[in-house]
Amino acid sequence: EKRSAVDPRLLPGALISMQIEPLQGRFRLKLLWSSRSPFVRKVVVVAHELGIAETIALERVNVTSGKTNDAVMHVNPLNKIPALLLDDGTVLIDSPVIAAYLDETYGKGQLFPHDARRWQVARLHALGDGIMNLNIARLGEKNRGAQASEAFASAFHAKTNAALDMLEAEADSLALLTIGRSEEHTSELQSHHDL
Repeated sequence: EKRSAVDPRLLPGALISMQIEPLQGRFRLKLLWSSRSPFVRKVVVVAHELGIAETIALERVNVTSGKTNDAVMHVNPLNKIPALLLDDGTVLIDSPVIAAYLDETYGKGQLFPHDARRWQVARLHALGDGIMNLNIARLGEKNRGAQASEAFASAFHAKTNAALDMLEAEADSLALLTIGRSEEHTSELQSHHDL
């Protein structure tokens, strides 16, 4: 099997235009992204919620399951985005890791709680990611055209519906969404919700 032609001696970012100059000034981070990725969009929403979106340089890349992008594989051998390049050369991959890093580093834990709610939030986060993964796989199978498997399509559909049904059944018991809100504002929202 043919291996990637990427020279392992290259520093991370040598194939991606990770220059020190663009990261000086307002940019502290670089996000490899594509608007088509729901996982990238999640990271961008987190950055906006934390008020740091303007400090992240975005570099559009093209990744597909059918071929490799040597530049992306140099920083993430899984050939996936998002990938976040820090100003010290560290590369973080996978949206849950990147979202948690951004929240802990720049939001001081305002999006991901560190109390007893932590595991409920982590479970819901995993369920949301699972729904996105299922539907990416569903689209991939659909794009196979005549070779697409009806059994796979049916299973993707059943799993997505089951996950959405679970969320619907739990909706009333879930805490009011208060990402980035103060306790005072939470009480105000709750009083409006109870009307």
